[in-house]
Amino acid sequence: MESINDVLKLILSFEQEEFFSLDEDQLCERESAFIDMEFVGLGINGPIEISCDRQESLPIVMALKYSGERDWTIDLKKNCFLVASNLRNGNVITARALTNDKDDFYSEEKDDSRGPVPSGVALEAVQLTVIEARDKIPLDWNAGTWSFSLIYFDWVSNTISVGFIGNDPMLPVQTPQIDPVPDTNDINTLPSYVSQPQTPKAPKEGLAFVLEAQKGDDKQILNLYAAYAVDPRSYQIPKPPKTCAFTSRQENVSAVIPLTILLLSKNDRHPIQIDVSVPVFGKPAEESKKQKGQCALNVLSAIGVKALKPGKYACYVVLDGVTYGPQILNILS
Repeated sequence: MESINDVLKLILSFEQEEFFSLDEDQLCERESAFIDMEFVGLGINGPIEISCDRQESLPIVMALKYSGERDWTIDLKKNCFLVASNLRNGNVITARALTNDKDDFYSEEKDDSRGPVPSGVALEAVQLTVIEARDKIPLDWNAGTWSFSLIYFDWVSNTISVGFIGNDPMLPVQTPQIDPVPDTNDINTLPSYVSQPQTPKAPKEGLAFVLEAQKGDDKQILNLYAAYAVDPRSYQIPKPPKTCAFTSRQENVSAVIPLTILLLSKNDRHPIQIDVSVPVFGKPAEESKKQKGQCALNVLSAIGVKALKPGKYACYVVLDGVTYGPQILNILS
C-alpha cells in the first residue's frame, strides 16, 4: 500500500514553474498512473514560493482516489473545503474548494442522505484538479508564509507551506489575548489550560485531541481536550512577560498559541469555526524552542448554541498551519 509520500513523489511532483501552466493532458497522464497505485485518500501539492510582483495566482493541485460509493454518500463538491493558515498571525480561513458561493445547491433543511447507493457505481476513481487558492481565499499578497490543506468531510490531506516574497514592509503582530479567559477562581473549570483526566498525552510534536459528548438536563455538553507541542513564533511570546493569577496560584504565561476548531456535518455550506488563543503556562519561552501545553474547552459554549442538530460530524483542530483530526461525533435525536 503506497503512502501519501509516494503520491507526492510520483503523482504530485512538478517543477516550480510547472504548477502555473498545468494543462489537461498533463493531469490526465498523472491520473493514469494514479489509478494503478494502492492508495485511497487525498493529497495536495503546490509551489513552495510565490513572487508577489511576478505571479498573480497560487495553484494547488489536488489528487483524490476514492470509490463510487463514497462519492455517492459524501458529495465531493459539497463537502470539500480548502483550509488556509496565515502563519504570520495565526489567522485561519476556510472556503469551499470546488464550488463557489454562487452555486445554489444547498438548502437550510438539508437531507444528508441520497438514498441507497445505485448499482453500477465505480469501484474506484481518481481525480487531479487544480484549485486556484487566490480565487477562494483572500490572501495577503505580500511577504509571509501560508499553509494549506484540504478536508473532504472525514478525510484530510497533507499540509503544504508556501512562502510569499514581497516588497511591502511587514507590520509587527501583537501577541494575542487569551481567549476564552479562564475562571480565576478555579484553574480546573472549563475553559482550562492545565491537564485534565481526559487530556490525551502530548505528542513529541503537533497536537492530539479528544471529544467528550454528554447530554445534560436541557442541553448537550461537548468538550474538547487537547495536548500539543509546538515551536512558538515570535509574536506568540508575550513581551513583556505575562502572568495569569488564580485564587490558588499564579502561572507564568510563556506563550499564547492560536488554535482553530472546525466542526462540520455533511453538506454544510461552511464549517463551524471557533478561533481561540490558548496560553502555555511555564518558564519564559524562546522562539523555536518546543513548548508543551494543553487546553479543555466547552465547544458549544464557544459556538453559542445549546445543542447540535442530529447527524454525523467531523471535528478538526488547526495548530500552526497543520490540520489535525478528524474526530468523529454522532449526535442522536
